[in-house]
Amino acid sequence: MQWVSGGRIRLVQELLETTDHTVDRIAAQTGFPTTGNFRSQFGKLLGVTPGTYRKAFRPQAKAA
Repeated sequence: MQWVSGGRIRLVQELLETTDHTVDRIAAQTGFPTTGNFRSQFGKLLGVTPGTYRKAFRPQAKAA
């Protein structure tokens, strides 16, 4: 089960870094039963919230 959760979290990381999808949408897209479960698993594995992760690892938009 940890292997499956780890794979989902890796996909979540990619989506947080590359999309504007909400955390709720990403949780649903990656197969977590609830947003609360998703946030709990994400925090346990990475030690930060999904929002904090996105702020730290999402490339900044380039000025036109």
